[in-house]
Amino acid sequence: DASKISTWATEHVNYATSNGLLKGNADGTFDPQGSFTRAQAAQVMVNVLGLDTTNVTSQFSDVSKDAWYYEEVNAVKAAGLVDGVGEGKFNPEGELSRQDATKLFGALFKLDTAKADKKVLDQFNDKAKIADYADEYVAILVATGVINGKGEGFDPSGLITREELAKIISLAVQADKAGKFEDYKLVEEVKEVAITSVTAINSSKEIEVTFNGDPKDLTATDFEVSDGLFVVSV
Repeated sequence: DASKISTWATEHVNYATSNGLLKGNADGTFDPQGSFTRAQAAQVMVNVLGLDTTNVTSQFSDVSKDAWYYEEVNAVKAAGLVDGVGEGKFNPEGELSRQDATKLFGALFKLDTAKADKKVLDQFNDKAKIADYADEYVAILVATGVINGKGEGFDPSGLITREELAKIISLAVQADKAGKFEDYKLVEEVKEVAITSVTAINSSKEIEVTFNGDPKDLTATDFEVSDGLFVVSV
């Protein structure tokens, strides 16, 4: 059904499918105007980040182990990328609105909503209808050219189509690679690692040093000791 894909979406569908970000249907169709579910969004997030889906644990009562999306949904939940809909449920077959898709994929790229300038939303005559949980993500993705409106509005509650999703994810991936998200990224706090204890192991001057975190990238040459002691391994 390639002929049914809108002209503006063709390159984005090709990019998303050829790079393994988005899959077509089992019958060989793409269904460009079809809706997109929460479970399918979880699969895309796994594809973009290359998340490990092995040994996942069940997080939601409505995600059966027999479901094709069991690993994907639980993997993105474990990665802190999605929440449920309440009462321990995920609603995997729920259809995504345009604002929900924007929030999901904004979170995927760890965008800091505090850095959003919502003035960019003034161009939409329905900006007041954009939910508070999504408006800052919408603002960032509009500002970076990843998503645009529909007509004179944004249509936040309208269901996102598969070809629209293909455009968002392909442009978002390319924007991230090009550094367009750098000004909007969350800055992860770096925790200082300190020694919490030093314990003698035996009379051969062997000691065990305990840290309050993971001393990443430390090697034996990073330690300075005295009295004939030296570090054998870290």
